[in-house]
Amino acid sequence: MFRNATLFDLKRISANPVFCDPALWIFPGHHNNIHPNPETLTMKRITTFIVVALYLALASSVFAQKDSIRWTPGRCIQYAINHSSNINIIESVLRTDSLMVLQAKAERFPNISAGSDYNYSWVSSTSNSTSSNTENISASVSANLTLFNGHQISLNIRRNLLQMASDSMNLEYNYLILAENIVTYYLQSLYSLEELKINEEQLQLATEQTKIAETKLELQDIIRTDYLQIAADEANNNLQLVQAQNQFNSSRLNLNKLMQLSTDSVVLLIPPEEWHTQTNQSVNSFDSIWQLALNSRPELKMAQINIGIKEQDLAISKANRLPNLSARVSSGWNQDLLSTTATGRINASAGLSLTIPIFNNKQTSTNIALSKIYLENEKTSYESSVYNLKISIVELIQDIVASQAELESASVQLNLAIESYNAALESFSIGKLQTIELLMQKTQLNTARHNVLKAKYNLILSEIILQLYTNSWTFIN
Repeated sequence: MFRNATLFDLKRISANPVFCDPALWIFPGHHNNIHPNPETLTMKRITTFIVVALYLALASSVFAQKDSIRWTPGRCIQYAINHSSNINIIESVLRTDSLMVLQAKAERFPNISAGSDYNYSWVSSTSNSTSSNTENISASVSANLTLFNGHQISLNIRRNLLQMASDSMNLEYNYLILAENIVTYYLQSLYSLEELKINEEQLQLATEQTKIAETKLELQDIIRTDYLQIAADEANNNLQLVQAQNQFNSSRLNLNKLMQLSTDSVVLLIPPEEWHTQTNQSVNSFDSIWQLALNSRPELKMAQINIGIKEQDLAISKANRLPNLSARVSSGWNQDLLSTTATGRINASAGLSLTIPIFNNKQTSTNIALSKIYLENEKTSYESSVYNLKISIVELIQDIVASQAELESASVQLNLAIESYNAALESFSIGKLQTIELLMQKTQLNTARHNVLKAKYNLILSEIILQLYTNSWTFIN
């Protein structure tokens, strides 16, 4: 299946949020005569400015478009369905199936044909120098009707109707697959965008902290080691911002490709709080969820219909052992144009034709044996589809339960990490904590924030896919 449990296990981006004003940073009174290189600091300022400017341009293109279309997942799905080449191909197959049904039904009617003929001939004799000429015209109408052929006509009609139903279920299945892919890439883009915002905020704070540290280093209030640790933290945040921006660009490009949009088109993402409602289904009631999925999933219906198609194929193969009975009726008119009489001759005939198969090089028996094998394969395929669906639902339920627990635990962890970081910052401000220890507290805070974000989007994705499996998700445009 498309969805897996580690869907949002993207490249690890350890955001470093700081929940305080950078001006509150106070460093212990260390002294060092080594000062930073002004050229290096200038290049760092320029690099930081460029990265922040790129982010602001990107963020403005995503969020600041008041006149842009609200691209909710439902609208994205509808747009993708209307522009998907794969969907168009399946729809054309359905139109072909409809024509095949009409053709199969037409086999019940007789085949009628008409024809006419004109003939002129002459015969010359070399012995007495005489010749005779003839000129005539004729017309005929004939009809053939199959009276019995082992019910193959009815079997073919039913088979074509089943094939059309199977392709219709295949179309619905592709709708759902497309919807799952759209929702996944949409949430990936939102996830990456939130990571991008976190890293951008963190870089701005780290830049301010580095400026303060630079000033204190010039005043010899801190040692160079402390300054380098803070500067390295800024560089790390700079790298994380670039990685987050690349991840967001990749996710948005994947969404555009799936929707058949141009690469420069901007999809205005809508936060999940505006279009997603938590599922009301109890994840503990597996039986009810399973029954909903069993009755609604198109791939199971398609597998059941395919079994019926193979049963019809087997019946058609067996029907080739039975005799064929057909009736024919014909009527003709013939006129000799050189005759002295103006009247033509009319003739009519009717008859029955019976064909009994006796031996055809084992073609019929071979087709019957193959049809039985294909039928068993379809039954096995159906059982496999049922099993895979059941496993997928169990995994989805487990993912929802796990994501809910992770979100609750991560939220508690985040609150404690904020409190711990604030306490560490207070200790650091009075010189009771080293710089490296404070940065470790920041890392723990960043990890907690990342875990909350990851659990949030994993939960949303699992809930939506479960709703798609049970045909209970409402497309909000």
